[in-house]
Amino acid sequence: MSASDPFSNRSPMSVGEGFGGIDVSVDRRLGDLRDRVAGWRVAGESIALVPTAGQLHAGHNLLIKAARHVATHVVVALLPAPSRVMGDGEAAVDPASEIADLRRVSQAGASSCWAPPLDQMVPSGVDTRVRAGSLAEPMEGIHRREALDWMTTALTKLIIQAEPDVVVFADREYQLLLIMARIAADLDLPVQVAAAATAREPDGLVMAAANGRLDPEARVIAGVLPKTLFRMVGRLTDGASTPEAEIAWGRDQLMTAGITAVDYLDVRDPRTLEPVIASGAPARVFVAVRLGGVRLVDSMAVG
Repeated sequence: MSASDPFSNRSPMSVGEGFGGIDVSVDRRLGDLRDRVAGWRVAGESIALVPTAGQLHAGHNLLIKAARHVATHVVVALLPAPSRVMGDGEAAVDPASEIADLRRVSQAGASSCWAPPLDQMVPSGVDTRVRAGSLAEPMEGIHRREALDWMTTALTKLIIQAEPDVVVFADREYQLLLIMARIAADLDLPVQVAAAATAREPDGLVMAAANGRLDPEARVIAGVLPKTLFRMVGRLTDGASTPEAEIAWGRDQLMTAGITAVDYLDVRDPRTLEPVIASGAPARVFVAVRLGGVRLVDSMAVG
């Protein structure tokens, strides 16, 4: 393959020689990643992993910054989006999008980027899935179980591949965070699962690649989502209402505002994800909605 091809295994971009403003090292072969990690280990240095599905935005900068506070080196993983992987078995790389992602990874101060090809993460004929138990049953497990199973499998593979000391998630992905902590404990994976604060737009909406697919009218409607959650969290924290009443009120607010569908709006225990019934108990509010063809997910701690 030509050295001018930025997506070859040994292109200038892949070996970190500064391709178009990119000066972060990029590994596309597992052996290269493991050699890099082994060198850090020999030097006694620690490693944090930030998993992403690409399409990076300002919120990922905050995740990388948080990871830099807990480890010497930060590896950012760029993985194909689960829906594309399981839609047709292929996830075509968009060169312009990946280059933009690598520039952001570089500017955020990560040590390296792990950008495996699809056949590295999903080899032909692979028949293994890492499926969590009770923590994966509610919410995402009901509405997107296949995608959730792909994600837990891919994340487990990432941990095995990169051998990090800590893997960092945004706390809005709280269910996935709990699931991965349980998988790590159950499978004796020597990694800590850590939560970083979720980055939000000025109106409170979670920073997410999905926001860019909202038309201007839908984007205004989307602003009701964080507003509703903040109100629910406040009333539950103050003991002014019950989880049942707040869920009913919240659903009404979302649907009245023009949300297409509410997959779930739940108040659940932050350790077990069991439904919270009584006021004053430890709790977290979880929500997933659909607005046109865009799915928005969020969660907030009560108290």
